[in-house]
Amino acid sequence: MKLVAILFWTGGMALLIGLLAWQGFTKMGSAVAATGWGFLAVGVFYIVPLTTGTLCWRSLQHPKHRLSFTTLLRIRWISGAVNKLVPAGQIGAEFVRARLALLRGVPGSEAGASVVVDVTVGVATQVIFTLLGILLLFLIDGYGDTLFAAILGVAIFGFLIFTFYLTQRGGLFLKLTRTFERLVNVDKWGSALGGAGALDEAVAATYRRRGDFARAFSWRLLGWILGSGEIWIALYFLGHPISLFEAIMLESLGLAVRNAAFMVPGALGVQEGGFMLLGTLAGLPPDMGLALSLVLRVRELLIGIPALLAWHYTEGIRILARES
Repeated sequence: MKLVAILFWTGGMALLIGLLAWQGFTKMGSAVAATGWGFLAVGVFYIVPLTTGTLCWRSLQHPKHRLSFTTLLRIRWISGAVNKLVPAGQIGAEFVRARLALLRGVPGSEAGASVVVDVTVGVATQVIFTLLGILLLFLIDGYGDTLFAAILGVAIFGFLIFTFYLTQRGGLFLKLTRTFERLVNVDKWGSALGGAGALDEAVAATYRRRGDFARAFSWRLLGWILGSGEIWIALYFLGHPISLFEAIMLESLGLAVRNAAFMVPGALGVQEGGFMLLGTLAGLPPDMGLALSLVLRVRELLIGIPALLAWHYTEGIRILARES
């Protein structure tokens, strides 16, 4: 698996370097540098989608074990950095999130259940967000083969998410544990989260709290929409302002492209190519689409590196306390 990740990372990096060489390293460096205070504005605005994502997750936690908003905000900040900056982070970030909640006193099954349902809510609302992007694409660019292919892809994606939801309700984790416990050390994860059966029961109980689930769904969908502000702000400081509807379209379809390339760590190169292509639909030249992606990459580094350091500090303190 590590070899596969390295190969995909190498391929993505090669694609990114190729795109930069095509547009010109000096030209792209100057364009990104011209953003100036825009980096700070984009970084500060990131608090908005981070907050809505935290409120979504907090809504899904059991009322008896619900952590404070600031604690969950910090955990979400760390897991977001793991997701974006660590190879295979899309999987590892959720384990980090459940572990950090567990270390702060949340029962293992409850910590795991809130993360599992939060992931499902995130993907389900992203399907809706992607459909919104496709609608805006239709209004901006008109009907075409690209639009039809996008709609078909979202339909298939939505079916897979619904299937995943049904498997959760049908005892997914208990079945996985029984199937793979002889091949991998799944029982350690099961014991850490209170056992696969307990995790399944907690997931089902979370879905039964319909009011909390509806609030979580609303917060997450709102977060996707508001997150488009990053693109709007970045392009404003890059000197190519676009409308809010165009920003939502770019954010929506850009996320879809990034998630489709989940095998490539950080969607290196794929995100850049996606913005270069999608940007033309909003009247952006290819070099500006590439510059936009680079600005968002810089934001990920500025926000993510301190988060990773905070994570390692937390784990280091725990190791020292255990050994003392």
